[in-house]
Amino acid sequence: RFFRVHAAKIGWSIVVFFGATMFTGAFFFGGSLKDSKQNKPSESVFATLNGQEVNQRKYFEALSQGYQSIQQSGSSDPEMFEMVQYRAFLQALNYSLLLDDVTQQDMEVSKQELKQSLQTVYKQLDIRGKKELKEMLKTNNVPYKDFLANHTSNLKVKKLIRGIQGSVQVTDQHVDY
Repeated sequence: RFFRVHAAKIGWSIVVFFGATMFTGAFFFGGSLKDSKQNKPSESVFATLNGQEVNQRKYFEALSQGYQSIQQSGSSDPEMFEMVQYRAFLQALNYSLLLDDVTQQDMEVSKQELKQSLQTVYKQLDIRGKKELKEMLKTNNVPYKDFLANHTSNLKVKKLIRGIQGSVQVTDQHVDY
């Protein structure tokens, strides 16, 4: 009888602890971010789909965001959790494909673009500069070099997406009324 009465609370507790365990495990024990074969940061492979490696870090980021939104909505539907996992996988796969494309194109990010982006990070984290960021990263056992490599990869992917979006043009011929 106890389990029937408190089923939703028990279910939420299990999901929250499972999500937190997965997120912290991936964040702290996710593996090496160094790759001697390529110039991109190598992240632990979460899965492989038709030879395409899926980025583990992006999967767990998307999974964590999805679980947070479910928790905020108050839903306890198991199908919602499956949908969040599926969407997280698709986001990670999409990121991995874009990152491979960036690597093949040998896309670069200028020092100015990186500097501007880091200024945004400083503002978001409410810190003054590089020194405080390094201290924060050290507290979380994240090497600054790895953070910078991942941040640069994210900038390259965003730059590629902006380029793709900028090349798309929709005219009245493409729109059905």
